[in-house]
Amino acid sequence: LVGEVPKLQTQFDMLLNALRKAGAQVGDEGGTPPRDDKAAIGILIRALGSREESTRTKAHKNLVRLTGQDLPLDRAAWERWWKEHQEAAEG
Repeated sequence: LVGEVPKLQTQFDMLLNALRKAGAQVGDEGGTPPRDDKAAIGILIRALGSREESTRTKAHKNLVRLTGQDLPLDRAAWERWWKEHQEAAEG
């Protein structure tokens, strides 16, 4: 568990930075900030490698929700899928 804390802190920092970036892009008129699903997908895939079952489960649930894919809770499978689809998501 001790070794897991720095990894989770890094992942949460990356997520917070993505959220801050999205919030900074909101104009003076307000509204909903644009979503950066690409960054979230990468973070969630890394979270599938967590030692904490609840972290893995939540990451998997959100990956399925964001991508519409029903891959198993298997980090390697998601990494393969993301490698094949990341370029299309960026374009």
